[in-house]
Amino acid sequence: MRKPTGPPPRDPRATLAEWSVRTPIGCLEWRHYTNKAGYGKVGLRDRVYNAHRISWEIANGREVRPSHHIHHLCHNPACIEPDHLQEMPAQRHVAENGRAMQGEGSVNAKLTADDVLAIRTSHTSLGKLAAQYGVQKPAIWKVQKRRSWRHLP
Repeated sequence: MRKPTGPPPRDPRATLAEWSVRTPIGCLEWRHYTNKAGYGKVGLRDRVYNAHRISWEIANGREVRPSHHIHHLCHNPACIEPDHLQEMPAQRHVAENGRAMQGEGSVNAKLTADDVLAIRTSHTSLGKLAAQYGVQKPAIWKVQKRRSWRHLP
């Protein structure tokens, strides 16, 4: 039988506490590794997990049920606050995220509905609009062509 090498596995609670910070709006934000969508990633027992999922499982004393996801009630993907997390069926989660991620409801939104309406009626160049609104030219093009912000006129 092989002896384990290296330090003993850390308690997941300690890892979550060490790498998170409370925000003024009550979120407990993961401040370590995140994926491109902003979801926290945590390594435990030689695997990588979603930090919010581990936080929810610790708080609820059980694993997430099969075909269920953990939904962020605060719509902040970095949040691991158990009170902001809710288990729900995967299909419902996808529908809820679709509603929340639209327009200004998205945590990644850089434009407002008023900005979008102004961009759509503007005759200014893509480059100048991009600089004015602090976004890249493709974002302006998508707004003008209604590839993004489709819910607005």
